Amino acid sequence: MKRALDSITNPRCKRSVLRHRKEILLRASSRMFISGRGLVSEIKMPVTISVSVKPQAKKESVTQVGASEYRVAVKAPPHDGKANLAVIKLLSEYFGLPQSQIKIIRGHAARRKVLAIG
Repeated sequence: MKRALDSITNPRCKRSVLRHRKEILLRASSRMFISGRGLVSEIKMPVTISVSVKPQAKKESVTQVGASEYRVAVKAPPHDGKANLAVIKLLSEYFGLPQSQIKIIRGHAARRKVLAIG
């Protein structure tokens, strides 16, 4: 199975790309607030992204279209949730996160999905 990052051959470069993607997600997901005592705290909130899915594709890939919009092509058929599982697996590899941190919010049976990351 080809990975979404197969164009990057250098392992050091691959790690830095994953680290960069995680930093972008962390910056978008954290909100700073000041409590009543004047202490600055940080709350981690999930980031929502829009995903257009192409099931039964020849190659699996993830392409960023906009700031929070992605196109995902998976080999799995859209039956019995197999394509949804493939999307979650591919995005977890793309962002370098565990699969448990990616959830489908809307569009379980549609090609356009909204996912929460984090």
